[in-house]
Amino acid sequence: MPVDVNRAATDVQWKAIQENDTSFDTTFFYAVKTTKIFCKPSCPSRDPKRENVEIFFYIEDAQRHNYRACKRCKPKEEK
Repeated sequence: MPVDVNRAATDVQWKAIQENDTSFDTTFFYAVKTTKIFCKPSCPSRDPKRENVEIFFYIEDAQRHNYRACKRCKPKEEK
């Protein structure tokens, strides 16, 4: 069962989001409070404000917090 974990992005996670680093795609997902969307770190969408970002380690946790998957990076689909 997924652990209910959400928190602010660390400096490393924030850098991965800003640089669209694909090597973090299997490590965490980030959600944007203002849009209620969650993405992979490699998502090419515009960078959100850091204070609006929550980190999730499981898709189910993001969904349980009423976030929906990004239609651009499709975090629910595996490569």
